[in-house]
Amino acid sequence: MKKILSVLLVLAMVIALFAACTTGGNDSSKPVDSSSKSESSKPADSSKPADDGNDDEAPVPLVVLVTDANVPEYPLNMDRPNMQKIHDELLAKFNVDWSIESVINDRFEETVNTRFAAGSNLPDIVKWRASDSRLLELYNTGLIIGLNDLIDEYGPDVKKNMQQEMPYLTIANGTADGQILRVPQVVANIQHQVTTMNIRLDFLKKVGMDVPTTTEQFKAALMAFNDQDVNGSGQRDIVYLTSYGNMNFALGTAFGAYNVTGASTSWWYDDDMKLYNSMTTDMMKNYVAYVADLYKEGLLFPYFTNYTADQWNEVMFNNRAGAGTGAWWDGVINDGTLRSKGIEDGDCIPIRNLVNPDGVSFNLLKNLGGYHGFMITKDCARPDKAMQVINFGYTLEGSKLDYNGEYYPGGDYYVATDESTLPDALKGTLSEGSMEYTEKGQAAMAEEPNLWNKMGWNTGVLGQWLIGTAGDIAHEFSTAFADCGRAKDIDYNLDNLNWFIQNGVAQIGFAMPTDEQSAQIQEFTDLFLYMDEQIQYFMMGQRDLSTWDAFVDECKGMGLDDVTEIYQARFDAYVSIMDEMGAVVFEK
Repeated sequence: MKKILSVLLVLAMVIALFAACTTGGNDSSKPVDSSSKSESSKPADSSKPADDGNDDEAPVPLVVLVTDANVPEYPLNMDRPNMQKIHDELLAKFNVDWSIESVINDRFEETVNTRFAAGSNLPDIVKWRASDSRLLELYNTGLIIGLNDLIDEYGPDVKKNMQQEMPYLTIANGTADGQILRVPQVVANIQHQVTTMNIRLDFLKKVGMDVPTTTEQFKAALMAFNDQDVNGSGQRDIVYLTSYGNMNFALGTAFGAYNVTGASTSWWYDDDMKLYNSMTTDMMKNYVAYVADLYKEGLLFPYFTNYTADQWNEVMFNNRAGAGTGAWWDGVINDGTLRSKGIEDGDCIPIRNLVNPDGVSFNLLKNLGGYHGFMITKDCARPDKAMQVINFGYTLEGSKLDYNGEYYPGGDYYVATDESTLPDALKGTLSEGSMEYTEKGQAAMAEEPNLWNKMGWNTGVLGQWLIGTAGDIAHEFSTAFADCGRAKDIDYNLDNLNWFIQNGVAQIGFAMPTDEQSAQIQEFTDLFLYMDEQIQYFMMGQRDLSTWDAFVDECKGMGLDDVTEIYQARFDAYVSIMDEMGAVVFEK
């Protein structure tokens, strides 16, 4: 369990760097046209009943094109023991002669585009997180097929997970009218959905203050850190270390400015489900005034709009970060960073967002679109078999075989977590199928650090559906980060993470744009750049807030109302798709 969750944590941080891959609150308005196709292009023989491998039919060959992220010493190919195990299992279960064709990471996109450009002899399945525009181009040109009919008939677990458990996956991986084009890999937990603030608990103790819950308390804490020189530098150099987008998303909620990141993605809705851009509201003005005050007082990281790694690290490594904004795991990560620099008493804790004007801590739950994604190509002779294999990857059985190389409860390198050995607070809180290393597994990892690559574990060749719980996170933090402060505390994590699950607010979403919508949105690029530029000027005191109304008028003059209508149409389509699936998007 320790190793499993450690990898999930690292993987989550890597995913955060590629947030633009998903559609919705952080969409990039890539071109797409879903008007020409709405049903899966299913070959005639794909309607045959699925066999269970016990008849006399010859095994059906099925090739999956995947990226190879392994170390060169152990390339991802059919020589890896777990690839052979997966092959044998799929042969026994579905009479499928399964194999992979792998391409190293650096050359994968070039290779897959070349293969699609040739348009012939395509692999049966391609695992690739193509951009929204490229995904729809492949579909509209007939190179990949729609999956809805196949999912209905051969993918019960895919259907349940993508339409009931996490219905936004349908939006992020399909057309504007709900045709699913790829089945993504999903390894996630509540940490992946929240962006939170964090603060130095050790600094708060030094100045005799409680954890802040309001914006006034937050500023007062930063002032006190500097007034009392809690880092011993002899200077007023302690700042709120944050990026522009993360600060907007988390701190903006305290003023009623919701879903604010950058101008092109800062959309919210009123009680009548009418869309507006959050960056031009009076609530945003109040938020910007607060940020401008922090900046003027020297309490805000001066390079928050655009910084280098060296500028960021200079603040962190020199014990100058009094607070920040980011992922929930930033608490334990920051603690580890401080200790690596000899700051043994550093205690950074993540906190709920500061309360809004109504006295409520408003925490948005970001939409998760998954990553990677399995597309079935036009050259797949048996799409029914392809979907059976993809569906298997969405079962606990298939996910554990892919991730751990053995079925739950394991017994070889892994074994089911013995909950009787856990602290009482964690008993019954772990996700289904939790496993940890056996003594054999621990010894093998110690002997070969690249054991996962050697064995072919956690390659995602089957997809995976692994949803972690608050208990998983609390368990991971309490064991893997044992030297940290309160950020590793079991009760602290359970209390707050479960609170997010129960009280978090769904982020707004959008259906993929049509070709026409995408072209129209591109015409407003200058508007969005101007909006971000001016907001940053206000924040840094380079434009006076007395001109706010003029700024709003300028935005309208550049077409803000027109582009809002385009996003309204995409929002309405999103709500329509979700309604068709029976998913509750917003309480009305």
